[in-house]
Amino acid sequence: MTKMEVVETAMVVTPSEEMRRQGLWLSNLDLQSPHIYTTVLNYYPAPAGRPEHGGGACDPERLKVALARALVPFYPLAGRLCLGEDGRRYVDCNGEGVRFFVARADVTGPELFKDYQPSPEVTETFVPDMPPEELPCMVALFQLTFLKCGGVVLSSSFHHAVVDGTSLFHFMQSWSRLARGLDAAEAVGPQAPFHDRTSLRARAPPLQQMGAPPAPAAHSLNFAATSCPRAFVARVYPFPHTLVHELTSRCCGSGATGVSRFAAVTAQSGAACASLGGWHRPPTPTWA
Repeated sequence: MTKMEVVETAMVVTPSEEMRRQGLWLSNLDLQSPHIYTTVLNYYPAPAGRPEHGGGACDPERLKVALARALVPFYPLAGRLCLGEDGRRYVDCNGEGVRFFVARADVTGPELFKDYQPSPEVTETFVPDMPPEELPCMVALFQLTFLKCGGVVLSSSFHHAVVDGTSLFHFMQSWSRLARGLDAAEAVGPQAPFHDRTSLRARAPPLQQMGAPPAPAAHSLNFAATSCPRAFVARVYPFPHTLVHELTSRCCGSGATGVSRFAAVTAQSGAACASLGGWHRPPTPTWA
């Protein structure tokens, strides 16, 4: 196991401005998300010629100040996921803040990430242990870990019911820009975060459009062979950089523009699963 040394106790970072307390309604799509934290690990090697810890954009104090400023436009992150009296989960935007940990690990970046494979040991080392099953719970947690080589690892954990991939990267990009000295308007960008989800609320009475096409019929699948419960198996399939580049190049070669790596990998993985699972009638050729 990697030896850990806590540099500072866990601290709570609150928004730099006082926020009006309010409840954030979550849609049915949000509530269907797994009740887990989605974690992203970012590894930053030590700058050439400056192997010492701290300083620069990864200075803990600078990151905490920038985080407090970033929580103003992204105020739901500073709230708590709660259970309402009606049994429905919602976000209490109370401004109580997020957890921010600073630690040190007795390991180097190349030892961990040269041939990186996700593992429970890496998760336990760099991700704060905060079970999301107990409500109310925090929406976001962060840990900054200094490595003995001078590099740092920044882990970010967001509750899946509140934050999706697009908003996750929007927040991280805004936080990074604030830490580099940009003002709030430049950091957030032209598209400010929009938190109101009531447009996804079911209408009462439901909206019925006359003449709407019928819903497509689902394929009839034979589940006889899988009627008995089976143990859940998790697998991690790393995609090499060369393969990801080839996938995005194929998408752009077909006339598509602005294809992200996530979209290219997801589309290819979905097509492969559909072909191997026999969901296409007739089966379509798929390369992997």
